[in-house]
Amino acid sequence: MINKSINRTENAFIVTLYVEIIKNENDKTLLTYANIAIARLSLHNKILRQEFVKRRAIHLLANILKRYNNSNVNQTLKNKDENFGLSIIHALLNFSVTAENQSIICILALDDIIKVIQSRTKAKGLAIKLLKNLQKNKKNRTQIYKKELLMKSTRKLNASDNQISTRLKGRALISPYKI
Repeated sequence: MINKSINRTENAFIVTLYVEIIKNENDKTLLTYANIAIARLSLHNKILRQEFVKRRAIHLLANILKRYNNSNVNQTLKNKDENFGLSIIHALLNFSVTAENQSIICILALDDIIKVIQSRTKAKGLAIKLLKNLQKNKKNRTQIYKKELLMKSTRKLNASDNQISTRLKGRALISPYKI
């Protein structure tokens, strides 16, 4: 259990240490450990969670998630990369327990959370829980609903395009301009 009697100076040092790691480090292993530590500390200690928010840890995690999603497009994920993505989602999930953090996470990372949900990675389950937490906030519901409608309309468009191309398969195209 995390010692809740940590004084303010120690809190500031712990938070600064982990925030600096996620700001400046490109080593995925070290980032994974930092993300896991941030996830645990932010869940069990309200004061540390507030300190992380003050130091913009949510913004940094959202940017890391965006980079992670962009770097893994159409690639086979290695187990190490999946654990890295899982650690980011885990940290964001633990921050999403408060309403003010839910709004920030929704604004910064909704598209990337949806990408994780659509992927076949270990992080999918936690990403679904994260999205459920974000839906608890009234301010986020409209934004989430708009994304849902956009995804449904895109799927229907793709399905209707496939149906049209299937029907036209084998038929010669007739140009209206030929005489």
